[in-house]
Amino acid sequence: MRLPSSEPPPFISAAPRVRLIKAFATPFANVIATARTCYSSQGIVEDSQIGGEAERIALGLYQAGHHTTFQHAHFQFAIENVLRQCVWGFLHAHPFYNSEQASQRYARIREDACAIPPLQGEALAIYQSAVARAVEYYRRLGQELRPLVEREFFQRFRRSERMEKSHASAIGKKSQEIARYALPIGWHTALYHTV
Repeated sequence: MRLPSSEPPPFISAAPRVRLIKAFATPFANVIATARTCYSSQGIVEDSQIGGEAERIALGLYQAGHHTTFQHAHFQFAIENVLRQCVWGFLHAHPFYNSEQASQRYARIREDACAIPPLQGEALAIYQSAVARAVEYYRRLGQELRPLVEREFFQRFRRSERMEKSHASAIGKKSQEIARYALPIGWHTALYHTV
């Protein structure tokens, strides 16, 4: 699809990728089955028992505010190259969701995983320079924080030779966790998102 010339071009960086991974087999029939179960003296109404009245019942349910029946169906998406701002501002705003997102606390960031808006010339150069500086400061801050984190860590946990490797890893992760605040909000992430 071509964008009209009056609209800005898409991001220079990788486009978001959304894949449906798992889906409830008969979500609409299940909305009606769960609603009919509420009023059934016969017990559970199965999806297979739903007939042609489904659309009328669904509209009535929605208009009556019986929205919980719509929350039984789940769809799981694999989402990649989406901005963390989108996750925080949009996906986490949904009242019923579950996300498992690549962590900036525990996984080192990829330097090429920042959104690049459709800039050109000097503006693009300034933007890319700012991102490179943020990555540099992120790495340096993680290193500079390590002695402080190590001191605080061993005030809380006993040092042991047997645990030295796991202690070093935990200290590194905590240093990285704090340093991530130097990164721009436009960093890409990947996640499973179920609604």
